[in-house]
Amino acid sequence: GAWVSNPVVDQLVIGGTTNGGRAVIYDLTGKELMSTVTRSSVTLLDAAGLSSGLYVVQYRHGDQIQNLKFFKD
Repeated sequence: GAWVSNPVVDQLVIGGTTNGGRAVIYDLTGKELMSTVTRSSVTLLDAAGLSSGLYVVQYRHGDQIQNLKFFKD
C-alpha cells in the first residue's frame, strides 16, 4: 500500500505508488488543491505553498483507492 511522509515541510513524499496512478491532495473540506500522475514507486509533490494543517492525499491506481492523512508544518 501507499504511505506518506509525516509531517511535511516543503515536499510530500508518497511511497508505494506505481506508474500510471494518480495522487491528489485535498484540504479537509474536500477541495482539490493539486494532483499529479505517478510515474514510479516514489512520488514527490511540492507542498511548500500549503498552509500549516491537516490534509488528505488520495492515491488511485486502477480500482485501488487509498486516502492518507498528513500534517503540513
